[in-house]
Amino acid sequence: MYKLSFKPVVIFAYLMLIFGVAACSSPTPAVSQQPISFMQYPPINIDVSRIDMIEEYKSPFSSPNVEHLMPYSPADAMALWVKDRLHATGRDKILQITIKDASVKSIDLPKTTGLTGLFTNDQDKKYDGRLEVELRIYGDQPLSLADTSVIVTRSITIPENASVNARKAAYIQMVQDMMKMLNDRLEANIRNYMGNYINR
Repeated sequence: MYKLSFKPVVIFAYLMLIFGVAACSSPTPAVSQQPISFMQYPPINIDVSRIDMIEEYKSPFSSPNVEHLMPYSPADAMALWVKDRLHATGRDKILQITIKDASVKSIDLPKTTGLTGLFTNDQDKKYDGRLEVELRIYGDQPLSLADTSVIVTRSITIPENASVNARKAAYIQMVQDMMKMLNDRLEANIRNYMGNYINR
């Protein structure tokens, strides 16, 4: 009787093919896109009757800007910060919050060329994020009673072989880092420059 025989190398290659197909067909775990929260911080009670947000910055929705493609943009995160941290507890006056910049720009990075480039996992792109916010308290007069502003920036790079989920996670971490800096600086500025308008 004729018997089939396989060399170990052939068996190994066959098994690698099976596992490779299985790996490609396995679904990639989704990255959580739950917006960040600032509920862990105590609210800042401002002696104003209302809080107005103005998005002065308008995304061009085109390259090199990518904030409109992110799970949530710096402007989205800023709106969440205002909702969670600032409470209007007065009977008059207005707190006006203006987002002057909330951009994230993508920059192509140079790649290794030639034969070496085929075996090199270069950094693919650099992303520069910038968030500029201005706060002003107005009464009956056109001049503001108190004001402060903050600018925060953050840059990251992402490698060529990063998956879609890895890229989303990097975007989210980038915005979280920016908001952590903004939270610390803006709270300090509010207490320093708007302390007379905080209701304790």
